[in-house]
Parts: sequence; structure tokens; C-alpha cells
Amino acid sequence: MSRVYVKYKLIYDDILRAFQFDMRHRGNRKKIIQSICAGVLSIGCFIYYLITQQTPMLVMALFWLALIGVVWEMPFFTVKQTAKNIERQNATFSMDFLEDKLIIGYNESKMEVPYTYPYFHVYEDELLFIVYPEPKKMFCLPKRKLTRELRETLSTGMRDILKDRYHDITLEQQNKEKAAALKTGKVKQPKIRDKK
Repeated sequence: MSRVYVKYKLIYDDILRAFQFDMRHRGNRKKIIQSICAGVLSIGCFIYYLITQQTPMLVMALFWLALIGVVWEMPFFTVKQTAKNIERQNATFSMDFLEDKLIIGYNESKMEVPYTYPYFHVYEDELLFIVYPEPKKMFCLPKRKLTRELRETLSTGMRDILKDRYHDITLEQQNKEKAAALKTGKVKQPKIRDKK
């Protein structure tokens, strides 16, 4: 892959989109476990209420149910505030995609990650490249900061180097929608006209 270097600042929309992607695609396991635990506790409290008719048990059952809603909705409010705070920092980022590694710069600090690192993943959608150099570190690169040629170079290069650790989100979503449409039979088949 030929070198791609870009220096940029993030805006609120970039940061929010990256966080929302992270929550949808990588953060649900913990929320599912918490929801199951809260659901079990809620059912247990409700059954105990039915047996004993003690009002505090009904209140506890409703509390655990409400907690499930908080677990799923609260992060969306938190990331909006976090995105605003990050934008206010006005930090300068840089990404230097070299032949064998990526160098990420954030203000004065730098991080080097070889492409062979097994936890290195890149996700691409219509507007961003979302880079996970490590399991709990995420950086985003807005496509608006790249020329069309650089976008294509980066997409092709990352796909070739990372193989199954590169994910084209737009393409994956389209494939899922097609598969779902085929499964439900809602795909319009082209009409074949008889030639006379």
C-alpha cells in the first residue's frame, strides 16, 4: 500500500457518529448481560409480590424493569456530551498509514501499531474510517479530509492488508438487507417478457 498521511481536527458530528457506531457494534454484550440480570431480578421480585402481596416487592420489580431502559438509553445521552467535550478540546490528530504499520498522533503523543497486530481492526462507512488499534482504543478519520484517490487507496490497502479485520459497514449492511429481503420474499423479481 502506498503511504497515506492526513492531519485533521474532528467536529461534533464525526465524534458522535464514531461513538454511536462503537455502541451499536461493539458495546452491546455488557448491556445484554446487565439487562438479563435486571430482568431476572424483576421477575423474581414480581413473583415474590404475587406470593406475599408486599408492595415494596412490586416497587422493586418495576425498579429493575426501569433499570433495563436506563442501561440501553443512558449511553446515548452520555456520548453526546462526551462528543461536545472532545470537540471543545480542538485537538489535532494525524494518521500515517505506512507499508507495515499505522502511526496515530494525538496532539503531542504518538502510537505505532503494526498491521499484523491481531486486535487491529478498521471499519469503513460512507463518512468515516473507524480505527481500533487496540481493543479499547478507537480513532476516527473523516473521509471529508481525504481526496477521492486517497479514500480508494486506503480502502483497497486496508482490505488487502487486514483481510477479515477490515469491515466495509455499508457493504455488510446492504448484504444483510438483501439476505433479509430474500428470506422474507420481499424481493422484486425482474419480469421476463416473452418475445413474440
